[in-house]
Amino acid sequence: MSVNMLIIGAGRSGTTTLYEHLKSHPDICFSNIKEIPFFSVEDIYQRGESYYHSFFKPINQKITASSDTYLLIDNDAPLRISTYNPDMKFIIMLREPVARSYSSFNYAINNGHENKTTTFRDSFTYEKEKISNQDIIIRNNLGHFYTGLYHKHIKYWMQFFQQENFLLIKTTDLSENYEKVLKNVSKFLNIEEFPKKAEIRTNKASGVKFIFLHKLLIDRDSKLRKLISRISPDSFKKSVFNSGIIQRLKRLNKKEYLYEPISKEDKKFVEKHFEEDLQLLKDEFGISF
Repeated sequence: MSVNMLIIGAGRSGTTTLYEHLKSHPDICFSNIKEIPFFSVEDIYQRGESYYHSFFKPINQKITASSDTYLLIDNDAPLRISTYNPDMKFIIMLREPVARSYSSFNYAINNGHENKTTTFRDSFTYEKEKISNQDIIIRNNLGHFYTGLYHKHIKYWMQFFQQENFLLIKTTDLSENYEKVLKNVSKFLNIEEFPKKAEIRTNKASGVKFIFLHKLLIDRDSKLRKLISRISPDSFKKSVFNSGIIQRLKRLNKKEYLYEPISKEDKKFVEKHFEEDLQLLKDEFGISF
């Protein structure tokens, strides 16, 4: 088997809602967990394709798919993926970048990635310093503004794949006219149209109940996690991941958060960061917010 479709981002842009639609289509075999950071996280990539493929159970479906929202801003992943499958297709969800960056910032605060005393403007001021020369997980968790440079990232990916391999979807289009979006997805993947069903909405602001548990589940530098990993055989680790228990623990540890709307001053301050990239996005791909 070979995976032939990936959702690669952007995080905090409705990828979970899209995933819920995709996994219900009879022609799509989606991985048994939503996100598998195989191509983006070095030590997972080193486990090899057999490890990656263990998360899929295809039954003659045309599409074998997964998701990894680290990928959009990953510089190493495009070459890895083009080597694995040069015909890979990609879906990218695009949310208005100021709103996405503010959502990402609040998610980072609520999940312990940012210090609670950090302001939105502080995170903008120090972002380049924080994510410079850091691994993809830190760049994803703290790159609230870098991630929103959509044209920059898409053009980098298109050095490795043809433009027709990409489907760009605005978050607002999925929420306002999901049936039309799903028709476009079915055409893009050359599969039957999606069965009629109720709208799915999953993109709510969230955080964690217990930060220490969250860090154990996601922090690859955690001493306790490293100890457990060292003493556990590979077969046990694989079975744990495939069982979905980690995903269930994450869901149990999750709670919804409400956060204050972005101030007019902060919005205006940050908008300038995206101006040039948004103009290029509109000129080349016809996408505007």
